[in-house]
Amino acid sequence: MTLHHSRLEDFLDDPNFIRWVKRPDDELQAFWQTWLVAHPDKKELLEEARHLVLMLHFETPAPVQTEKEEVKKRLWQQLGLEEEETRKTVPFVAENHVKQPNWYYRIAAGVTGILLLGTVLFWLYRPEQTIRYQTHFGENRTLTLPEGSVVILNANSTLHYAPDWSPSQPREVWITGEAFFEIRKQVNPETGRRNSFTVHTPSADVQVLGTRFNVNNRRGKVRVVLNSGKVSLDMLHLEQPRIQMRPGDLVEISASNKQATFRKVIPENYTAWRHGKWVFDQTPLPEIAAMMEDYYGKRVVLAHKTLAHKKFTGAVPIGRLDVLLQVLAESFDLDITQAADQIRLEPRS
Repeated sequence: MTLHHSRLEDFLDDPNFIRWVKRPDDELQAFWQTWLVAHPDKKELLEEARHLVLMLHFETPAPVQTEKEEVKKRLWQQLGLEEEETRKTVPFVAENHVKQPNWYYRIAAGVTGILLLGTVLFWLYRPEQTIRYQTHFGENRTLTLPEGSVVILNANSTLHYAPDWSPSQPREVWITGEAFFEIRKQVNPETGRRNSFTVHTPSADVQVLGTRFNVNNRRGKVRVVLNSGKVSLDMLHLEQPRIQMRPGDLVEISASNKQATFRKVIPENYTAWRHGKWVFDQTPLPEIAAMMEDYYGKRVVLAHKTLAHKKFTGAVPIGRLDVLLQVLAESFDLDITQAADQIRLEPRS
C-alpha cells in the first residue's frame, strides 16, 4: 500500500476516505480494510477521523474533491497544522466599507451611550467583595457554587458572586460572556419558601428557582435559552417589565431597539458547546464569524458583502478551528487565509 496517513489531517484531506465514510462501495470497503491490515497501528486514528467526518453535515453537497485537490492542499498549507496562541479579541469586522450619512453616526453614538450606561450600572451593583472565575480563549470550565448549583463557563467569560451564600440570603451571580446553569433548589429556613437564584446581566436579571438554562452576554446583547423548568426575565432598561419563559424559549435583548425578541428553538443547539461542538441550523455566516472571534480570540474578516447572506447548517467540533474552516471553505467555495491573529474569508475567483 502506497498510502501513508500518519495525521488526522491526512484522513480529512483524502477524498477517497471521505467517500468511504459517507458513500461506501465494495471497492472502497476492500481498499480501506486492506489498508488497516497493513497499518494496524493507525486504527484508532482512522476511527477518530471517521467520527469527525460523520459529525460534519453539509447544507449543500461538497464540491467534487478530485477537481480541487491542489486547492485543498494549498488551503491546508495556509491553515497550518497547529493553532497559534489566542490573543486579545478584536471586534468583528466585515469589509466593503460604505460612507455613512451624519445621522448614522448620531444614532450609533446614542446606541453606544445606552450600552455604556447598561455596563456601568451592571458593574455598579455588583458586590464589592466577590469571588471571580475567568476562562481564557478556547477554554471551558465547570464550577460548583457553594450551595451545589453547577455552572459551565464558556471560553472568554467571567463569573462573579458574593462569598456569603447563607440559605437565608438570595443567591446572585454576575455573568459576562456565556455560561450554562443547572440550578439546585434551595429552601429558605426562615420563610420555608424556595430561595431564588438570580443571574445579573446589563440588560436583564434572570430569576429562577430550579432549572437548566443558558445565558449569553456578549456584543451588547443578552440571549437566554431555557432547557427545562421556568425562569422570569426582569427587564432593566426596556419597555417590557417582565417575561416568563418556558422550555424551548429563546429571548434576545438588545439595548439598541429597546425591546426583546422571542422565538421557539431547539435548546440543545445552543448548549452543545458544553459537549465540545457547535450545532448550526441555518446560522448566518456573520454570526458564525462572531462566535469564532469570541471563542478563539481571532479577528474574522468577511471580504465580500455576499457572504453576509450565507447560512450554514451542520455540526462541527469546537476545538478544531482548522476543521471548521475547511468545512466552511468547502460549503461556500471560499478561500481562507490566516495571518497572525486574523482570519480572512473570501469567495474563490
